[in-house]
Amino acid sequence: MAPPTPISIPTFAEAQLQLLLQEHEAEVASSSLASTAASVSPSTRRTLQATGYALTGLVLSQCRTGLGGRVVGEFTPDPAVASTGSKSQDGGDARASDGQPRLGSHGMRVGDVVRVNDVSAGSAKKAGKDKDKGKDGGKDGSKGGPEGVVTRVSDKAIWIAFGQRGGGARSKEDDEAIEELWGKKLWA
Repeated sequence: MAPPTPISIPTFAEAQLQLLLQEHEAEVASSSLASTAASVSPSTRRTLQATGYALTGLVLSQCRTGLGGRVVGEFTPDPAVASTGSKSQDGGDARASDGQPRLGSHGMRVGDVVRVNDVSAGSAKKAGKDKDKGKDGGKDGSKGGPEGVVTRVSDKAIWIAFGQRGGGARSKEDDEAIEELWGKKLWA
C-alpha cells in the first residue's frame, strides 16, 4: 500500500479558513444576539449581565498597540456606577479593600469575540458589547460598535484587541470606531 499523497500547506490552510468562515456565518445566523445587538433594550442588557453574558457600565480607560499592531483597549467599570470591593469579615484581603471598582460577575473569557457599543445610544443605534461565538475580530459599524477578541480578563478590567480578520492592519474606520468609545458608557 502506497503512502497517501501529502497535501500542500497553502491548500490545507485555505480549506481550513473557508471552513472556519462557514462555521462563523452559521453561528452568527443562528444567534439572535448577533442580529439584534444594535437594538437591545436596557432590560435585556440587565438580563444578559445577570446571566453572565454581558458587562454593563464600562468605560474605555486605556488603548495600547498590541501584538500584530492591533489596538488593545482596557475596559474598566465606570467609577460612577461600579461597586468597590470591601474587607472580608476576617479583616484581611487588602486586594478587596483597595477601593478600586470591580467588574460584575460574567462569563467572558479569553478568546471570546465581543462587540463594544455605547449604552447611551440605547435602542436607537448602538446598544452594547455582546458576546458572539465566532472568529471575527474587526469592525462592524452596521450592527453597532467595533468587534474584538478578549485578550485578558481580571476582576478590575477586561482587555479587548481590535483589528481586521487575518492580520493586524487597521482601516481608518476601525480607528474612528474605537476613538468614538472614549468618554462613553459601554456594555459588554
